[in-house]
Amino acid sequence: MEHLSIIWEWIDQQFRPVAAIFASFFAIFFAWRKIGYKVNVTYDITVAGTSEARINNMVFQNKKDKPLSIYKIFAIFDKNYCLEIYKCSPPLILKPYESISVETEEYSYLSVGEDRYSPEFWDAEIYVESDDKIIKCRAKPHKTLAFDYMKISKTINRFNDVVYTDNVAYILVYAVNNVDKTAFLYDSGVILHEWDFHFNGIKLSGEKLEADDVFQFLETHYSRIIDSYLLYKMNEYPSGFELLKHHKFERS
Repeated sequence: MEHLSIIWEWIDQQFRPVAAIFASFFAIFFAWRKIGYKVNVTYDITVAGTSEARINNMVFQNKKDKPLSIYKIFAIFDKNYCLEIYKCSPPLILKPYESISVETEEYSYLSVGEDRYSPEFWDAEIYVESDDKIIKCRAKPHKTLAFDYMKISKTINRFNDVVYTDNVAYILVYAVNNVDKTAFLYDSGVILHEWDFHFNGIKLSGEKLEADDVFQFLETHYSRIIDSYLLYKMNEYPSGFELLKHHKFERS
């Protein structure tokens, strides 16, 4: 036991200073993580048909272990011109090591004095206004990476903000108690989307659905429930559909 006590005493004397150094190192390290600000940002350049090109789809990353309040976002061009990109009201709170995204507003054009100004967006310096200082972000424009594969195109067909497929044969827009609803009819006769009535299909016999089948179905079953309707047929027109009938049920 005496020998063990001597060994432990020797270990304590030799390694206590080392442990103290490591403790001091980690204390300094974690304190450094809370000192100052470090914010990264990536962004895209959006070009819309009716508005001017702009910085958009901004993603801010807080690289420090303390929250950051963001009141305004600025871009500096040519080391001389300042553009307020976004005003945060209420302020955005960027938590430690968190990422947040910001969508910017459209505008018609930029100007400096009486002259139009077209900045080089890819060379912008991005700054944020916090509680007590202006912080320069480490900005990196986001560029889509290239893949060496054949590209697949994506087509999105919408009607009244509803996405539909090529399997839709007819679109029925109808009113019940002054509320407009949209239903999609398939060649099989199935009715989907905003259709809560008892019959959920028309002519479910395997035959292809025709417009006259829809007219007769509505007249027979729903002339006293539905106030009016518009029936569209899907086709190859640029709009994707053609209005076949606008009908209002007459009631005594």
